[in-house]
Amino acid sequence: MAALALGVTLWAPFTAAPPAAAHPGSGMGIFTYMEITVTYTISGRVVSTSLSCDPDNRTHPNPKQACDVLRKAGGDFSRIQPIHRACPHVIDPVIVNVDGFWRGSGFEYEREFINRCVADATLGDVTRF
Repeated sequence: MAALALGVTLWAPFTAAPPAAAHPGSGMGIFTYMEITVTYTISGRVVSTSLSCDPDNRTHPNPKQACDVLRKAGGDFSRIQPIHRACPHVIDPVIVNVDGFWRGSGFEYEREFINRCVADATLGDVTRF
C-alpha cells in the first residue's frame, strides 16, 4: 500500500492542469494558447496554426490582429463581430476547430461554414492564415 501511495504522490504533479497565471513579476498575462485548424471537407485538405496571446505570438501569421479580435470578444468565439463583406456562393464546406486555453480556462470550438470566405468573414483575423 505504501508503494501505491508513493506512486500516486509522484504522478500527481504531472497530471495537474497548467497554471492559470504566469509567475508574479514575469510581465506575462494569464495563459492563452490555442491550435486553430481548418479542414476542407470536400478535398480533405487541412491547414492549421497555433496562437498565443499576451504576448501575441506562435505560428499564426498575424497574432496581434487575431488576439485583438479575441480580446474584444472576451475569448468567446460566438461574440466575435463578423466582417461585412461579400462572399461567393460557392459550396466548399470547411470545419473550423479551435482547441486550447483562453486566460487559463480550457475550451473547444468547432463550427462548419459553407466556405472559407464565410469562415474568415465570421471569425476575422483568427482564421486568416
